[in-house]
Amino acid sequence: KLSAAGAITMEQSLAGITSGVNALGASHEKIADVLLKAANITASDVQGLGEAFTKTASGAKAAGLSIEQTTAMLATMKDVTQEGDSQLGTSLKSILARFNKINEETGLYNENLNDVQKAIESVGVAFTDSEGQIRNTYDILADLSVGWDDLDHNTQAYIATQAAATRQQNRFFAIMHNVHSVQVVH
Repeated sequence: KLSAAGAITMEQSLAGITSGVNALGASHEKIADVLLKAANITASDVQGLGEAFTKTASGAKAAGLSIEQTTAMLATMKDVTQEGDSQLGTSLKSILARFNKINEETGLYNENLNDVQKAIESVGVAFTDSEGQIRNTYDILADLSVGWDDLDHNTQAYIATQAAATRQQNRFFAIMHNVHSVQVVH
C-alpha cells in the first residue's frame, strides 16, 4: 500500500517502515499512514522521509518521541531546507542527542546534563519534569515556540547553538521558525 501510494519501490517503503517498527514499536499501518500524511502536506516525499527516519528512529525512541512527532520535525526540516533526506535524519539524530545528552557512539545517557538545559531554562522553559527527568524534546520545543518570536536575535542564536551546535543550527531554526507547520503535520 505505501509503495503504491508513495510511488516508491517495495524495498524503499520497507526500509522506513522497518526502522519505525523496530525502533518505536509502531505498527506498519501506523507508520505508513503517518509518512503519507506528512508527504501530502509538506514538500517532502515518502521515500525521503523513510530514508531520514532510518537515521533517527532509535534516537527518537531514546528521546521519547512518537512516530508523529519525529516525522513532523523531519518533514518540516525538509519542507524548509530542501536538504538531503539522509542528512536531515542525521541532523535530527544529533539534535536529539544534544537534548538528551546521549553519547552518539555508545547510545548511553551521560550523567551530567549539558548546556542545552541552561539555554532552554534561561527563557523560562522547563527542561526536566517534576521527577528530574528530561522532558520529551518535542514538548520542550513546543513550549519554547510559544515565546520564540519574542526573543531577540542573540537569545535565539544562543539557544540554537546550544541545542543544535553550529553545524545543525540551520535545521533547528527551520523547526523553530516553522513550529506551526510541525504542529500541522503532527
